[in-house]
Amino acid sequence: MNNKLALALSPLALLVAACSGPPPGPSTNTDETSASIGTESEHLSSAYAPREGGQRIYLTSNDASRNEVFVYEASRRGAPRIVGRVATGGRGSGDGLGSQGALAVSGDGRWLLAVNAGSNELSLFRFVGDGLRLAAVVPSGGERPISVSESHGLVYVLNAGGTQSIQGFWLAPFGGLAQIEGSTRALSAATPVGAAEVAFSPDGNTLVVTEKATNTLDTFVVRRDGTPTTAQTTPSTGVTPFGFAFDGRGALVVSDAAGGAAGAGALTSYVLDGRGAPALVTGPVANAQAAPCWVAITPDNQFAYTANTASGTLSGYRVDASGALTVFDDGGVTANTGAGSKPADVVVGDGGLRLYVLEGGTSTLGAYRIGASGDLTEVGHLAGLPSTAVGLVVR
Repeated sequence: MNNKLALALSPLALLVAACSGPPPGPSTNTDETSASIGTESEHLSSAYAPREGGQRIYLTSNDASRNEVFVYEASRRGAPRIVGRVATGGRGSGDGLGSQGALAVSGDGRWLLAVNAGSNELSLFRFVGDGLRLAAVVPSGGERPISVSESHGLVYVLNAGGTQSIQGFWLAPFGGLAQIEGSTRALSAATPVGAAEVAFSPDGNTLVVTEKATNTLDTFVVRRDGTPTTAQTTPSTGVTPFGFAFDGRGALVVSDAAGGAAGAGALTSYVLDGRGAPALVTGPVANAQAAPCWVAITPDNQFAYTANTASGTLSGYRVDASGALTVFDDGGVTANTGAGSKPADVVVGDGGLRLYVLEGGTSTLGAYRIGASGDLTEVGHLAGLPSTAVGLVVR
């Protein structure tokens, strides 16, 4: 084992506990919540409640016996409401995935992709009216898929178990996923690297993977035939790179979870150079919080938010035209999600007016209004989420 990896393993164990959510247990869905989402036949036929004008929010249960996509409708008056759920055709892991991107919406808005970490599969759904229809379930090409991304009909999934790798698929125009021959690529090392996320750059030319245990950013340039180059490895400027997001101008904003150490959290921003390798713009920019693990950026590219899982807080940053970051003048706490809330996946919705937060410690979905200056105001919480829920996207 090399020295770099050995030094990372002890902090990583702390981080896994901080960022993976509560241990699996009995479902937190009450009878009242179950009654509000209709019958099983309604779930499978996508007969959701009519839309009231709000955006739809999606997460996966990650249940070890039967993974499902849960569907919620945003409300401008308060908390989202649950409107349906659909089986993925696979199984979840029943534990925290320690990743960002367990769900992805295709760039054309027609498809939803979901990982099944327990059955080593990838599910494809088609959006049909206000519902979802399962279109395909395929092997992920590896073990424990935890993150997925799509660009222009090209799909890549990150397999974090066994021989850690990325695997490519073509998304057919009318549904279906076809594995791309010769597209499997290993990550930086054969030993566990703590892979956390895979995502395309905005132009679709490069794939990025974060490795928590090795403090490494992997990048893969995508060829015209859909296959990637071998991994280019770049040392992360911050410690324990976890979740990340690109802004619309190409800046790559990465959370630095610092092994979950108290007060050591930060964000760092990069741009991809002509070889597809990340070049530092600014950071690490500290927020004095613990275990920032997930990142979301507003559509106007002005603000970035991170969920500080171990602190029970959210932090906001300003993003300038070069991708440089400045933490808000709030001591690093833009919003408190509450003791024991363990905020995890975050996503910006409603055209940049709302931030939705999966708060795993309390099995709730929080809604926060984004002000003109980027400030956050709590507007409501929906309780009764699956205790093992992961992933969060909007459409």
